[in-house]
Amino acid sequence: MKKKKKYVFETIKILILIFVAFYILSSTIEVKKSVFDGLQRCIQTIIPSLYAVMALSGIIARSCILEKISSPIDTFSRKIFGMNGNVFIIFIMSMVSGYPVGVKMLSEMYEKGNITKKQCELYSGLCYGAGPAFITGCAASSFTGNYAGKIILISNICANTLIAIFLGKFIGMEEKINCRPENSKALNVNEICSSISDAGHNILTMCGMIIFFNVIIDMLDNSRIYTQALSNLNENSDLARKIIRCIFDISSAADFTKLEINMLPIISGCIAFGGICVIFQVKMIAGNKFSMKKMIFLRLIAAAMSIIISEVLIHFFVDESQCAVSVSVFSQRIAAVQPSASLVILLMTFILFNETENLFKTLKNS
Repeated sequence: MKKKKKYVFETIKILILIFVAFYILSSTIEVKKSVFDGLQRCIQTIIPSLYAVMALSGIIARSCILEKISSPIDTFSRKIFGMNGNVFIIFIMSMVSGYPVGVKMLSEMYEKGNITKKQCELYSGLCYGAGPAFITGCAASSFTGNYAGKIILISNICANTLIAIFLGKFIGMEEKINCRPENSKALNVNEICSSISDAGHNILTMCGMIIFFNVIIDMLDNSRIYTQALSNLNENSDLARKIIRCIFDISSAADFTKLEINMLPIISGCIAFGGICVIFQVKMIAGNKFSMKKMIFLRLIAAAMSIIISEVLIHFFVDESQCAVSVSVFSQRIAAVQPSASLVILLMTFILFNETENLFKTLKNS
């Protein structure tokens, strides 16, 4: 029975790949536009909001900084959240840094033997957040005023915090293990260069994933069956299409031009979940170190909680006079950014640190 299910699953995957390949080869104009739109979104939103933070997180994870700054709060984090001080710092950083940052730092800790596999699986579902730069510049740019970004950020942080407290109190995430502080390295030029280079590599891989998912989503939009199914929703068909796009790729939230305030909880829930594309990005960073099932389950719970919390926060942050629909000034400023600037900076960084690495090898050999 298991072999039969596996055979059916593999057959479905092959058929999907054949269909995608046929679409890419037969719809070159549509694919070209999809790739361009995805690339533009990466350059205008993803790279500016994540690149520097990912480089900084790599520097912290590779050095002994994390161990030093976490000592004063270790007792508090163990009692309240059931996690040691190191993980608590990652938990805080991940919610204001960007989706892959938390898992990247957890993977570093797991490789050093400072957390167990079970802890890594649970923490990966908690150390997860979009970050203020992404929320303000992408998801919240379709709402009037500055209240939308605040509501989304607070509701996401509250959802993560409540889940962390529940898991720490009733499940017990903390396990006594033998840490290996000797693997922590002193902060030096080599570690800084490696962290920045790795951040650039991860960003480019993430952007490639976003571009590919943009092609897949546009392929669905051009499908007659998909379009016909959504047309049954009448005037809500366009809104449903955009929400589905967000579920696949949360950076598609930038495509919203006008949103009413009652859509804010839905967008907040989508951001808390992150989308299928983000899960693939996290899997790419985590590799085969641990299972993603617990992370996905926790993110679905966080999405539901974020919807409820943001619904409550709307009554505190938003007046009835602010419920008018318009495009924010911030999104217009983002659209005015020259895409070539971010791309040139990223390429220059690769060239610089590639030459620096070659220089270090030459000096070492001599």
